Amino acid sequence: MTISETVYTGRDNTVDLLLKSDGEAQDLSSVTRMRLVDVDGAFDIDSDTSAGAFDWDNGTTGKVIIAIGGEGIAAGRYGCRLIVYDPTNDDGIVWGRIVLTVYAAVG
Repeated sequence: MTISETVYTGRDNTVDLLLKSDGEAQDLSSVTRMRLVDVDGAFDIDSDTSAGAFDWDNGTTGKVIIAIGGEGIAAGRYGCRLIVYDPTNDDGIVWGRIVLTVYAAVG
């Protein structure tokens, strides 16, 4: 499944996702790391180095809030993968494809 999302550089807009498997929101309490990776290599945002970019401990089962407006991504359209890590999956699980459209903030 492909999800389309929009980000504005320099703004506080977020991408809010509900991670489900077999129709059920997944418990993210054991997640240790997340990455949002452009498949063409333009960026790799990693919670290990950009802790404020991801929030999966927000009180809602399965919800991850991604705040990347301040990550310096150039305006454009990107095909991305969200990769989720936990102690059982130390190589990560590709959760899905996200088409990310990034606009330069104006005004």
